[in-house]
Amino acid sequence: MSAGIPVPPSLQREDLHDVWQAVRAQLDRHGLEHRGTIAMPTLGANAQLSLASLLGGPLRARLDLTALESALQVQNLGVTLDDALTKLGAPPSDTSLEKRRRKQIRFAAKEAVSDRLALWVEPWASEYGGWLFSSGQMVDCDTKHAMELVENVQQLLDAVARAAPGTLARNDLAVSLFGSSHALDDGVLLERCARRALWLQVDGTGIDYRQGREVWQAAGVRTDRVSAPVLVWRLPLIHNSALGTLTTAADAAAVPIHLTEIAMQSHPLEFAACSSVLLVENPRLVEYAAERGLEQCVISTNGNPSGAVMRLINALLETGIDINHHGDFDSAGIGICRRLQKLGCTPWRMSLSDYLWALRFAEEKGLQLPTDVTACGVTPWDLGLEAVFDERRLVVHEELLMGELFEGL
Repeated sequence: MSAGIPVPPSLQREDLHDVWQAVRAQLDRHGLEHRGTIAMPTLGANAQLSLASLLGGPLRARLDLTALESALQVQNLGVTLDDALTKLGAPPSDTSLEKRRRKQIRFAAKEAVSDRLALWVEPWASEYGGWLFSSGQMVDCDTKHAMELVENVQQLLDAVARAAPGTLARNDLAVSLFGSSHALDDGVLLERCARRALWLQVDGTGIDYRQGREVWQAAGVRTDRVSAPVLVWRLPLIHNSALGTLTTAADAAAVPIHLTEIAMQSHPLEFAACSSVLLVENPRLVEYAAERGLEQCVISTNGNPSGAVMRLINALLETGIDINHHGDFDSAGIGICRRLQKLGCTPWRMSLSDYLWALRFAEEKGLQLPTDVTACGVTPWDLGLEAVFDERRLVVHEELLMGELFEGL
């Protein structure tokens, strides 16, 4: 288009200005690429004649924006509808220009981040990039800040990969990698983005991404060492050891006890002879064992295992004590079971036959079980469980089965 080509007088009519403004409002609202139609504004006879002449036919109740763009291009008024409207005295609003500028910034940032993530070895890198932008995490990030964010997440992933599980503290990572103890505080942008990457890394099936600390702990990073202790009953510690004194007193008082990670880190876990312990998901089962004075050691993960739980599990396994694990029959509980099996725990009463028995048990009691919309993922200890659970989707919580689970222990 030649910038010097004048606008035909017939299109400069004041009463046609309402048409150009209505079209501009549509583009401002829906984007420059939007076409579709708009309701035809009320026009005088001369304005109708001018617009009909431009379009090459009679006017209709709705104005086709694609046809309008083609007609204006024939008049050499612009390469696009946006160009032509500007020349006709209906430029984009300041708000629209700002939206356009921000969109261009986001597009450039997305392109740069996509190129960077293409170099990652993680199989979920592309999915992660899609989440960064679709979830609005990058809404205020230009290319520079978006790239810094992705590089920081990569730094963190590398640091976690190099360390043994449970040896890293989140605050320590924040200081050593990013210079601030608050860089990874709950909910800040870097924490959210790093947490999502860790969630994908540990196969987040069964972990709610919104439960931030659970994700960090599942990835082997401690959020702190005192606020998420492990609840135990009759933990087989040597009586005269530092922690054994505590657990012995608790056993004598018939109360479960919480052991913090810092306590287990400060004092060696010295185990007495013991063949196996029972690891459950819900604290109520530990309470149940204490109420009945059971001799069986029972430990609760209290959902996804915290750093304290992981420290105790690893110590038991290293000592040669078998850990039998039972959890809820839902996608989260099965996901926890899968991760614990990888560590060396043995799924206990978590088979397909156990699930079907639990469903019959609930049915006999006339219970309406809740349903789970999330697939449970693979169940390596019993391949049939995955297919049946994903078909039935009925949830059986441990508390429903307490009496039966402890029978014979």
